[in-house]
Amino acid sequence: MSNSPVRKDLPNKHSAEIGRIVTRWSYLEWQLRQIAYSLLRISPKEGRLSVREPRVTDYLTMIEDLVQLKRLGVRVEWKKLRKHVDELADHRNRLAHGVWLKQQGYRVPCLQLTKGVWQPEPGKAPIKAKIDPVSVPITVDDLRSVVNAIDSVIEYIDKVRMAIDVRLNSLSNVG
Repeated sequence: MSNSPVRKDLPNKHSAEIGRIVTRWSYLEWQLRQIAYSLLRISPKEGRLSVREPRVTDYLTMIEDLVQLKRLGVRVEWKKLRKHVDELADHRNRLAHGVWLKQQGYRVPCLQLTKGVWQPEPGKAPIKAKIDPVSVPITVDDLRSVVNAIDSVIEYIDKVRMAIDVRLNSLSNVG
């Protein structure tokens, strides 16, 4: 598989969907930063200076901890959300940092995977992708499903943000 030529260019539809994934992921990170700044009661300027930019799952943990610390009573299945977001982060990172190949026998671009393990055939021992990379065909529909999954997380996080804002505002009005 390593004998396949590397692709410098992807079809326009692939490039457009990858751009959507990267753009939406950036928006998701921005959303989480805004929630953290709100929970910490600091401005975005103060936040950019003082809050480091962790991975998205670490942001979720920080937000969960702050929600609990402030006893806001916002109910979220944090563990499930982190797991889902972690899977999406893996997709995003592979697409953003991976090497694309022209794989013989495939009309669509193939993405070379160099992390994790893969099974060459049922019943055979798994192989570390770092040692023997595998290339996977990626269709436009595959990319669109990642876009849709990120969009769903964005919608959910927006609801969480609104619930947190309501609870924070009610605490401000009490004191």
